[in-house]
Amino acid sequence: MRTIFDILPFDNKLVVGTFKGSQLPESVTEGRSIDPNREYTLVTTDFTAANQASPSELNAHGMAFPKTGALQRDAMIEWVKKKRVIE
Repeated sequence: MRTIFDILPFDNKLVVGTFKGSQLPESVTEGRSIDPNREYTLVTTDFTAANQASPSELNAHGMAFPKTGALQRDAMIEWVKKKRVIE
């Protein structure tokens, strides 16, 4: 757990949005086959959502993430507990 706290020191929350494939930025779709009419669920951090226009984040504008989830760090800790072995 200490290692995860070291890797993820900020209290970033996960946020969730639903978007048509045509609305997803290239930073998310690169190298993937995306149906422009299908709806996709995108999860990111509240920091990335708030700074989405930055080229180092999503490089997008106007994306809404109405659902808020757990802290990114807590979600990672739970994932590691379930996985038990990380390769």
